Formats: sequence, structure tokens, C-alpha cells
Amino acid sequence: MDHVIFSRNAREITIVFQTLKESSSPFLRSLAQKIDNGIEGSIWKLKLDEKTLCWKSPDAQTMPSTQLPPTIGVGDFMSHETSVAFLRSLRLDQLRALEVNRFIDKEEWSLFGDLPCLTDLRLVKNALGLLFFFFLRGTANVAPDPDTPPLRPAFAALQKLTIVRWNFKAIADKKNRSVIQCLEHCLKRRKKAGAPLHHLRLEHCRGVEQDYLARLRKLIEQVDWDEYYRYVRTSESEDSDYY
Repeated sequence: MDHVIFSRNAREITIVFQTLKESSSPFLRSLAQKIDNGIEGSIWKLKLDEKTLCWKSPDAQTMPSTQLPPTIGVGDFMSHETSVAFLRSLRLDQLRALEVNRFIDKEEWSLFGDLPCLTDLRLVKNALGLLFFFFLRGTANVAPDPDTPPLRPAFAALQKLTIVRWNFKAIADKKNRSVIQCLEHCLKRRKKAGAPLHHLRLEHCRGVEQDYLARLRKLIEQVDWDEYYRYVRTSESEDSDYY
């Protein structure tokens, strides 16, 4: 990686590799450091799907237009091990927005849950059990142990959550609770712990009812629903495409 130099004036860079193995982790850590040090600004947005897309901005306090193309696109090489190695090597302390369009495991959720500035989270069809697990972290209603530092709530700065293609009536955990029941439980606990959500947006979600929205609006200042499937009947094959 020593011979790779990014221009500080670069505005859009695409990097594509053939499949890398776990042994490639040192290379990916070096690549992450090149992205951080060789391109001006802080990473303010990250999108994870089949590619990993990063947006950088010289002004960490103001997010640029979301219509801008990504600064860096790294594609088609991520196993779990290489993904974790790459993400942990990026400086994400100024990350404001995260979009997740693929499955991420507990280690990756833990990484993102600890970010101090993440205010905007968009999730497309993700593993709900893991999401709810981390949404509850640090919100337990138990007496504090004087010998143990209190656990900081995950996603402590989160203000807006957008969820896409969820089925609100689907079973989400081992207690046979539905998505809406788990979501409501998480929001109540976070609000009581002093980490409330301010804006919830539902896009292309199934099983949404007015009663659900009314319950959510008691916990969140702003709840938006695009009503995409309110009048649409889908086939079983389409139903299986939801979490």
C-alpha cells in the first residue's frame, strides 16, 4: 500500500478487488488508513451493502447533501473477517449517518453502537434480533453496582431511525414477540434511560396499523409512514422478502 497515493483534491474514488481472504486483513487496515489520511475530511456517512461506500466532508459539523456521490466505493470483497478489519480501521468518530442494506453481526453492531456522533440510522431488511439487542444495551432497569461503571447506551446520539421493508407482524425474538412489540419495548426503555428517539420513518413496511402508529407516537415526537403497502396485497413470495 505504500505506493498508493490519493489526491487530496479527489472527489470520487472507486476501488474494486477480487475476493479477499481473512489473511488480507492487514492490507485492508492499510487501505482504511490511506482513505483516512490521503483524502481530506472526516467520514460523515457510511453505506453497507454489496459494496462499502464512504462519504467524506471537510466540515465534520455539517453534513453535505445526501445526493452527493460517495467519496470512496470499495466493492465486492467483504467476508465477515475482512469487513470487520476494514471498518475497525476507519476513523468513524465523526460518522453522522449509517445505512445498512446487508446482514451485519454482533461485532459490527457493537462497533456502530459505540459511535458518539451517529444521529441517523437507516436499516433495510436487517437481523432484527441483533438490532433490538443493541438498542436495549445500557437501558436495563437495575440498581447500579458501585464497583462497576454504568454501561453507556448504544447509539446514544441517535435521533432518526428509518426502517425499510420490515413486516411489523413478523416474530422478532425467542419470546415470540412481534416486530412492533419489540420495537415498542426498546423505545420505552431508551426513553426511560434518557436516550429517546426523536424521528421514526417507515418505508415499504408490511403489517403497519393505525393502532401501532398511535402507540409509537406516544414515545417519539415524529413518526412518518409512507403507506406504501396500505392498499396493496402481495403474494406469498413477496411476503417472504420481508423481515
